[in-house]
Amino acid sequence: MENFLADINFENPLLLDDLIAWMDGGSVTLKLIDNNGSAFNVEFGQTMFLEKQPYGNTPGCFLLNGQEVPIRSDSESALLRALRNMQFKETLPADQQIATQNLIQESLDFVESEEYLRIAALMGRLPS
Repeated sequence: MENFLADINFENPLLLDDLIAWMDGGSVTLKLIDNNGSAFNVEFGQTMFLEKQPYGNTPGCFLLNGQEVPIRSDSESALLRALRNMQFKETLPADQQIATQNLIQESLDFVESEEYLRIAALMGRLPS
């Protein structure tokens, strides 16, 4: 999995094509396009219900195209940096850009927090 960012071009800012806010307790999916025109998804898993379910993603997860991004890895750092610098479609009104940016910023801040590590350990993604 170390090379799972290899196909994404981080040379220029990513373009946010769509954002989906799920009604599952807070999951957010970003549909993105890189400079090569390649589409991919990033998902931040909900943190309201901290119980593993037989369906859906692990609470508190950070996913790239459905795969967990390794915690505190170079891949995680590179992806977070690229997400902080992404651009929005020109068709997105300015007020929606602000609200969208705020929601994304909350998600990015969570992944960089101690709470993210605590939940990852609780969910078995890290040794406790």
